[in-house]
Amino acid sequence: MIFRREKSKSNIALVSFYTSDYHDIGSISTINKLFYAYKHGYDMIVYQQPFYKNSIFIKPAWNKIPMVEAQLENYEWVIWIDSDAIILRHELTLEDIIEISKKADWRKKDHKIDLIISYDINAGINSGIFFMRNSEWSRNVLRRVQTSWKYLPYSMHWYAEQTPFTMEIKYGLDEHVRVTYKRVLNAYLKDYSEGIAYIMHLAGCPKQKPKYCSGIMHEFYERWKTNNVTSVSDRQLLRRAEKDFELLMENK
Repeated sequence: MIFRREKSKSNIALVSFYTSDYHDIGSISTINKLFYAYKHGYDMIVYQQPFYKNSIFIKPAWNKIPMVEAQLENYEWVIWIDSDAIILRHELTLEDIIEISKKADWRKKDHKIDLIISYDINAGINSGIFFMRNSEWSRNVLRRVQTSWKYLPYSMHWYAEQTPFTMEIKYGLDEHVRVTYKRVLNAYLKDYSEGIAYIMHLAGCPKQKPKYCSGIMHEFYERWKTNNVTSVSDRQLLRRAEKDFELLMENK
């Protein structure tokens, strides 16, 4: 489902995947993203049905690849954000992050950026949050990643789409890629610093401890509201985001 603040389409879209089995975390995360999109005039696209059936080889995370590809031709930039991530600093726009990322590697300052992503806590990158520009390079990368699961040995499926994604972009050595600061784009709990982390990502939060993960997400959601929902217009936007989330639930 596509949500937008105005009738006219934005040239930037946030894309996410929401399923009911992730409801406690995904619900407040989706409301948070809707608020952010409305505040800055972006489109927000929330998928509720997977492209792939879950299996031993196809984890739900693989769905982000065809979901981003499906929207890429409609926008200049498509930003993927996992359902276990929350945007904390709403004074920063997506355009701000693009500009910050251009400075992350001065050696590539004159080249056109097609992908902005951050390092993972382990080796490689984390594809829980990434920015992708509408370009032939981007489409080619997505298509190769999308078909790679058929050829990967089972031992490499632990990180789902991140393994082929990392291989495709050559750990950020590709001139089209900016691997930006993790503490800004993809902060984990240990990276969190008040006023610095742009997006908090609960990547790897153990599913066997749902109450623990939910408690952390709710804590940061309340911090976000305290710091960002401060005016009458903000409260109106939040109420609209909450109502639109209810609409999303009615149409699942």
